[in-house]
Amino acid sequence: MKVLILLSPVVARNLCPVGIAYLKSFLTAKRDVEFLVWNLSNEIPVPNDEAGGYWMQRDNMLQFYNQHQEKFREWTDRIMACDPDIIGFSVWASAKWASLFLAGMVKERDKSKVIVFGGPDCSIDGEDYIRQPQVDAVVRGEGETALLDILDQVRATGKVGPLPGVLVRDGERVIDGGWRPEIANLDELPFPDYSGNPNLKDEIPLALGRGCMWRCRFCNCHVHMRRPRRRSARGIYNEIRHQKERFPEISRFCHGDPNGIQDLEMLSELCDLLLADDLKVTFSLWSSMSPRPDLALLKKMKRAGFGCISFGMQTASPRIKRAQGLAYYSVEDAERLIRDCFNAGIEVTLNFIVGFPGETWDDFQQTMDFIKRNKDYIHSIPFMHTFVVLHKSWVERFPRKHGLDTDDPATALQWRHPEAEAMAAKAYEIIKGWGVRIEPPQGRD
Repeated sequence: MKVLILLSPVVARNLCPVGIAYLKSFLTAKRDVEFLVWNLSNEIPVPNDEAGGYWMQRDNMLQFYNQHQEKFREWTDRIMACDPDIIGFSVWASAKWASLFLAGMVKERDKSKVIVFGGPDCSIDGEDYIRQPQVDAVVRGEGETALLDILDQVRATGKVGPLPGVLVRDGERVIDGGWRPEIANLDELPFPDYSGNPNLKDEIPLALGRGCMWRCRFCNCHVHMRRPRRRSARGIYNEIRHQKERFPEISRFCHGDPNGIQDLEMLSELCDLLLADDLKVTFSLWSSMSPRPDLALLKKMKRAGFGCISFGMQTASPRIKRAQGLAYYSVEDAERLIRDCFNAGIEVTLNFIVGFPGETWDDFQQTMDFIKRNKDYIHSIPFMHTFVVLHKSWVERFPRKHGLDTDDPATALQWRHPEAEAMAAKAYEIIKGWGVRIEPPQGRD
């Protein structure tokens, strides 16, 4: 059996998804299967490949498709020549339309090809995907055991039928297999397999767990990772050793999950294991502002190789912070954590959102004042994210409660703050003048 997983445009060119690497190791450990991954987004340079909000719009992707029709035909030819038993599309919202366009072209060539959609956006918008005639099945949630069952079904029958965690169609009727139970013990999974991935160059993604303990109002992470689960320190340490043996030329590990600092006891134990060894590796993490490591733990993390933490600060306005559901930390907590990281020798990257519903220029100024106060302790700010309403987020589900003049979720998805672009542009000019590293605004992301 041959499985081909595709990453269609537009996703970040350097993307090396830990989820697909877990799928590869899990399926090849369980079955005799050839597992291939093609990142098609690498093959067309896109200057704003991180502007997800822009590429979520069908008209923008249709223009992109019209400009690159020859490339889409070439991809279709290669897929047909590869002749996989299952064609999987791993879909982020920014890659939705290109994935559907390409899947349609494959089905035009051969209607018998089994096409399965999965990935983060399929958990969020699965029913929309399965209603597309070119899609045979949609996996929601974790993909390991669901794709294994699909593989066995296709081997036995040549098609996909009803399964837990999977949406299929019977004519016009959608059959929902319900949500498959999530894997309780992540240490039981084989280590992710990055072999053959051209994007694995300077760093290896490392997941400390799955899911997030918080429920921020602007986020939809909780939809496709419904329950936060942590790996053990020993399991993570063993993976680090395993990946170093496979890729001895790479010494840097990067964030592979949405919130790396959720279990301070586990993190401290991991540092102890690393400090007792001599692996000569470094790490970067994504994290929320809580739970907060104290200065002693941060210094231990630095000695163990944790050199950079990217925090989701989002805003320094207490009023907007409450509206965003960020009551789990205060602005003073954030300030103390940033300075403790600096004093421990850890570089701090901060992420902000501008244009949240109800945000005023006074709220924006509070964020700017915060950055100015702490500019000597901040290594970089990627760019100021302009707020968009994400599907299945709390803002979409309860728009009026979040200050939008509508009760209709579909209308809420189109909402934009009229001053958001101006706020992002002004922030860029001011912050750059303070000497903090910041990227230009990337459009709606």
